[in-house]
Amino acid sequence: MGDCASRPKEDEEKKHVNEKNSPNDNYFIYKISSQILENPSIKSIKTADDQDKVKESLAKVKKQIQELKKKLNAISSVAPAEGSCLMIEIQKGKDIIPSVPCFYDAQPFVQVVLEPVKMTYTTTQDKAFIPTWYELFTHKIGVSNIENIVIKVNFKTRFGQIIPFGSCKLSISELINQDIIEKWVSIQTETIIDGNPELKIRAQALLSEYEMNKHNKKLCEELLPKAKELKKHLKSMLENCEEILL
Repeated sequence: MGDCASRPKEDEEKKHVNEKNSPNDNYFIYKISSQILENPSIKSIKTADDQDKVKESLAKVKKQIQELKKKLNAISSVAPAEGSCLMIEIQKGKDIIPSVPCFYDAQPFVQVVLEPVKMTYTTTQDKAFIPTWYELFTHKIGVSNIENIVIKVNFKTRFGQIIPFGSCKLSISELINQDIIEKWVSIQTETIIDGNPELKIRAQALLSEYEMNKHNKKLCEELLPKAKELKKHLKSMLENCEEILL
């Protein structure tokens, strides 16, 4: 059947599952929390343990500064749109195993169907078993009328035959509060196969892309100076502390 010699090795599949290389990060708008900066619990360095904890805090603040700068640049690089917006990214799959002989050269593709509006988006084809897409679909018309997101996986053979593989469904209610869902979802297959077929997806329903960007930009601009001041304070603590002998 479809269990061809091209089936990936265990380490190859593990790498595929864990890697993160989406080109679409700038299009998703993550909420920025005003609580991301934490003042150090240590007021003065008296022991080697204190010194280590301050170093850890400094490293964390440096990372937060880089993340805030990245978010601010991301906000500036994508023009915010008025109105609502639904974004669905089909990232990758695993155990997407064709049920036809190898010479059919069956390649998987994904269809995203918005119900009940019947709008359909389709990915390109990719290799079987561990396909990678990272394709983003943006829907900006009638988002409030959408109830479900149905994701269908099909195979297309070298002869042009379309073979259904399986599907999964997301309720639009899972995307409340404009939060982002990014997870592996199980595919209910048409036939019994060896493995646990799943898709990695990311989705967000924005009620107002413009207002979300405006809110995040304001927070970034407020938090960056505070983060830099905290970095300066922690560096000063380390520079002024007496050498600690272990």
